[in-house]
Order: sequence, then structure tokens, then C-alpha cells
Amino acid sequence: MDTESFTLRDFFGNETISDAALENLHGKKVIREVADDMHEAVPEGKGHAVVNAVARHLDDLLGIEVSDILLRAWKKYEDLGRYNDPLRYPPDQLFLVPLTEHTISSKHKPALEIAAGKLFKKTIPFDIALELELTGFILEIQGGKIRTILTGECRGKGTVSCMGTLLINRESGEIRLPGSITLGDGIPIVTERVQKSPA
Repeated sequence: MDTESFTLRDFFGNETISDAALENLHGKKVIREVADDMHEAVPEGKGHAVVNAVARHLDDLLGIEVSDILLRAWKKYEDLGRYNDPLRYPPDQLFLVPLTEHTISSKHKPALEIAAGKLFKKTIPFDIALELELTGFILEIQGGKIRTILTGECRGKGTVSCMGTLLINRESGEIRLPGSITLGDGIPIVTERVQKSPA
């Protein structure tokens, strides 16, 4: 694993999809349609081959960076908005900001597209849900941007489903994240603007 990378693929690890889940997936309408179309376009195509292909390509859909999930939540975190004030927090200074213990929930809806040229094209939707409990994280902030994540303890749980069929259910112990994650030019902190209603 790259020292500055940790994806949902790493989180879900080597969890395998049960035969019962694969069999249930095989009965789904979209899978049957793909199997029928494949069999018509490529006579040796079989329904179970479609399910196996879906299972194999699930790994590609889990390439979502966990740091991106964290940053999406943090850059809108109300308490960080004050670091956008250049008078109180000069842009030439680096500030270390410890975060309180907190939980981040995230949902994703990737899809796998199966196509055979112009003969047919089907989209198979997935649902990924993740919940991370974070303790002891510190952010390095400069110029209204999060520059580096200094990681602490992280525990999590998550599920991967396809059209209502639960494929993976994982609850982890401590997740071993890289000690620090450098964010290049930094991620801007979003300052929420409160719009006043017209009088």
C-alpha cells in the first residue's frame, strides 16, 4: 500500500462474497437481461459468468480514497471556517488543529457498465456505505487550506450491496492508516455563508 494512500479496497480487504449472495444476485432482473443479451450476442455467454464478472470488477469500484471521504466532511466542518480569516490566521503561518473524537458517515453509488459494442449496454448499480470513528487526528492548515492529515486511531464498518443484495459486510478493528497524508497544494476549507431572508 502506498504510504499516502488508503482506499475502500484496503478497508474491505480480502472479504469474499458468499455463494448465497452470488446466487441471489444471479436472480436479479438486470443480471438476467445482461445474460440474455450476452447469450444472444455471444452464444457461449452464461448468466453465472456475468455474476462472476461483476464480482471480479467490484475491486475497481472500491478504489475510492478514504482521505477524500474525510476531507469532504472536514472542509465544511464549521469550526475550521475560522482559518479562512487571514487577519487572525496569517497565510504565512502553519496551524496544527487537533480534531475531537468524531464519526464520519459516507455513502457512494458507483456503477458497473457492461457492454458489447453496439449490441447491448447495461448498468449495474452498487451501494457502498461507510462509517468511520476517528480519534486523535490533527490537521495542518495554512492559508485557509488543509495541507496535511496527521492520522490517529480509526475504526470503521461498511457494507457493499448490489441491487439490494448484500455482498460484503465488514466491521474492522483499528484501521492502519498512513501516519501522515500530504495534500499537495492543499484542500480549501469551505466557509458556509448564511443567506438572510429579504425583509
